[in-house]
Amino acid sequence: MIMKCNVRPYDGNEPYIFFSYCHEDGERIYPIIEQMIDDGYRIWYDDGLRPGDEWPERIGRMLDGCTLCVAALSQKFSESHNCKNELTLY
Repeated sequence: MIMKCNVRPYDGNEPYIFFSYCHEDGERIYPIIEQMIDDGYRIWYDDGLRPGDEWPERIGRMLDGCTLCVAALSQKFSESHNCKNELTLY
């Protein structure tokens, strides 16, 4: 079963946190993202990708514009090529 986060990623011009995680860890990660947003943090995560977005370019722009990057490190994260690329870009 593929889980989705119940809150929308931040989309605006204020400072925000980029949240990097492995989708396979979503069951553990989405509640953390939801709680952070409920606590007032502006969080952007990859559910903010729009149809037609070029993934690497959009991720790069969002990383360039963030105030802070939070990476949810796990074994699955360390095995993910995309997750490692996000850390390298930041």
